[in-house]
Amino acid sequence: MDIRALLKEEIASYEANEWAGEIAGQQITLYAKPMSPADNARVLRKYPNFNNTFEFGGMVEYLILKATDADGKRVFSEQDRPLLMRLNQTKIGEMFNALFDDQVVEDEQEKKVGNS
Repeated sequence: MDIRALLKEEIASYEANEWAGEIAGQQITLYAKPMSPADNARVLRKYPNFNNTFEFGGMVEYLILKATDADGKRVFSEQDRPLLMRLNQTKIGEMFNALFDDQVVEDEQEKKVGNS
């Protein structure tokens, strides 16, 4: 058994979530594969309380790290950070939730898991 090959195969099999919406009147679709521990560590370096507070800056960080087009190419770079940080918070939340909400553990769910 080649565990490394199996891990790579598992990661390659991950489906991407999608967000479809408008930016400046133009319809676009963004995709993102699941968050990883490496992604979380990078976000926590800049936003140490993100896992508890879900700061919008941390959401922007995840969008920069993970958002891709249909071909899997990243759509945002560090150069886009100032513009993303000036977007309406509703738009940032909408994109983040569509791409990552199924991976975020709510406090109540976490308490239930911890107490079961």
